[in-house]
Amino acid sequence: MILVNLMMNSKRAISLLVILFLAANLFLPFISSAKAEGDDSVTDNRQKNNSFCAKTIEVFSMIDQKIIDRMSVLEKKRTDRTTRLEERRLEREDRLEKNRDRWQENLQERFKKLEEKAKDDTQRQAIIAFQKAVSDAVRIRQAAFDVALEEFRTGLKQIIASRKSSVDSAIEVFRASVRTAIEKAKADCAAGVDSSTVRSALKQAIQSARYTYSQARKAVQTDKEALNGLIEERKKDIRAAKDAFKASLEKAKADLKAVLQPEPEEESED
Repeated sequence: MILVNLMMNSKRAISLLVILFLAANLFLPFISSAKAEGDDSVTDNRQKNNSFCAKTIEVFSMIDQKIIDRMSVLEKKRTDRTTRLEERRLEREDRLEKNRDRWQENLQERFKKLEEKAKDDTQRQAIIAFQKAVSDAVRIRQAAFDVALEEFRTGLKQIIASRKSSVDSAIEVFRASVRTAIEKAKADCAAGVDSSTVRSALKQAIQSARYTYSQARKAVQTDKEALNGLIEERKKDIRAAKDAFKASLEKAKADLKAVLQPEPEEESED
């Protein structure tokens, strides 16, 4: 479930980047087709530049607001996801604690029944030793489980935090790049630079921003390997704890059996 939540978050983050790409695409047709026919007079150039700048400001304002709105939605989804993850964690811990309590109650019932089978002090001492060995094995296994789960949660939080930082950074880089390009275009327009030159420079700047985003998107998707590594490490630790518990339990059983059901002594041929 955690993996599903994380991958869903990945899809949301990538969707945001796609929206930003689409926002950038709004510029390109405008940049490519905004050149109007006219004479080469200074007055016409200024008029074209003024029209170009006005349209640029209008389009950019729309894009920037859409980015802000989408970031707000993304942040709310992040908060909701974090809340759900925490609620599920608490529910899992509660179930685990209840299961452990039930298992402990059943174990104590078995211990009592076992004590009733003791025929002498030697067997009673063997049963006490068996109870201690089993209880210690259970305690060690539970502690190992808890450590494995806590290490997994810590690693998962780090992955989520890293993902959030990468996505937020990519968004800010994109916005800053586009803003810089727009401001330069506005300044060039005001300085009387030919609109075709301004369009060309703006187009190149936006294409560069898009390329930077494409690289950022690829980097955001690479944390799946880190997540799989966390899952495998948790499985390995839990498997090792189970194997150690099983070995301790088998030894405790063998020691108890040696006292309660000793092997018959072979008769001497003498």
